[in-house]
Amino acid sequence: MKNGGGYYDNQGKQGKWIELTNNFFGAYKNGKRVGRWDFQYRETIYQQFELIGGGSYDNQEGSESFRIGKWFEPSDGFHSNNQVMYVGEYQKGIRVGKWEVYMIMDDYGSIHQIGFGEYDDGQEDESRLGMKQGKWHELSSLLQSSSKVIYFGEYKNDIKIGRWEIYWKEKDEKSFKLIGGGLYEDKIDGQFPEAIKQGRWVELNEGFRNSSLLTWKGDYQNNNKIGRWNTSFGWKNMQKQYFQHFSFSGGGSYYEIDIGLTKKVGKLIEFGNRFDRDNQLSCRGEYENGKKKLVDGIGS
Repeated sequence: MKNGGGYYDNQGKQGKWIELTNNFFGAYKNGKRVGRWDFQYRETIYQQFELIGGGSYDNQEGSESFRIGKWFEPSDGFHSNNQVMYVGEYQKGIRVGKWEVYMIMDDYGSIHQIGFGEYDDGQEDESRLGMKQGKWHELSSLLQSSSKVIYFGEYKNDIKIGRWEIYWKEKDEKSFKLIGGGLYEDKIDGQFPEAIKQGRWVELNEGFRNSSLLTWKGDYQNNNKIGRWNTSFGWKNMQKQYFQHFSFSGGGSYYEIDIGLTKKVGKLIEFGNRFDRDNQLSCRGEYENGKKKLVDGIGS
């Protein structure tokens, strides 16, 4: 299969279609997907497509089409450096029961399970259908070969509670290492209808990867950063069978002005998500009442 597309009539899409997202192909009936749909993938235009996943849609008449039964789903943006698959059951288009996450971890095509979790099946309480419950190993949204980051913790009714830990794996290492994490509020009630961070946290900078091991350490109060936050940076590069390291510190301070609202104050160093060993550009300046007062670009 080389091209996408299909046919329309006055009732919408009909018959066999190939859709370009993950080369997704199957059949339409009166504008809704029906029956078996499959995903195909190839790394280059010189290779043949291979079947990598898929599942079924219901065939019942109606205005909507639902995924049902067992599915093998590639992640959004599935590509050579991010070959992640999600495996589990659907019930009328809603994920239920245990779902597992698999990834090709090396250049030899080795497939490993790196994540899992369970969605509520709604049997005890229909209003909880599809909610995340219990222990989860979740993948970073930026997961790829140079940034294998997973989050381990617990959900209650779709809300993170208790201690969550952040693990990272270097490309050539066999196991994940604990590099961050912190606590979420255990008591979820009307005051806190969402996940609330409390106490000391170590967090990853956006764009965390092998060439930009940038972390932040500080305290939360009711999901707001307070007090002093420090940052540290390092990078790793294999040269002549040894690693090179260097690090420095930055950061800044926050204060709480009201419940649910904090402002940055005093001197601060900030980093963009493209900051790494080859692009060490940051902003250093001062905040007054949450507004930048003086900013200098520094870098190498």
